[in-house]
Amino acid sequence: MLEIGTGEAIIFGEKRTIVSGKKARNPDGSVNYCEVDLGKVRIHYGNVATLRDGLRQALYKTADAIRTDVRDKQVIPFDKGTLQENTFVDDTRNPDNAYVVSSTPYARKLLFSSEYNFRTENNEHAGGKWFEPWTSKGKYAGWVKRRFESFVKECADV
Repeated sequence: MLEIGTGEAIIFGEKRTIVSGKKARNPDGSVNYCEVDLGKVRIHYGNVATLRDGLRQALYKTADAIRTDVRDKQVIPFDKGTLQENTFVDDTRNPDNAYVVSSTPYARKLLFSSEYNFRTENNEHAGGKWFEPWTSKGKYAGWVKRRFESFVKECADV
């Protein structure tokens, strides 16, 4: 093996310093392959922060899109509209999470109960477990994934 000295290489338009390198030769003297060590990868922390902020924005927008879609698909029980009007996106508990919250005192009881006969005059598909179709195994799971991907492209500039 022949050792290669130091130098520079241009990779994707960026100049890199060659730390070390080797040339492996065939019996006839021709070069079989070259191995070049370009040193450590540089992380641009400003770009990482921009990406993280974009992902957080995409997460919030996805949660808000779910909230809007739940309302538009008319699945929330609706008498006077209090429950639907008090459903919002909460990202204050942890900036890396976004929750769609229904904040009325009776929301939990209605969400997890199947014993009620929900009225459908105002919301045609009203019933319990109204967020279930948007979960990972629900019928809108693919829609949620696609919305998040499109928001990541929009917000994180990727």
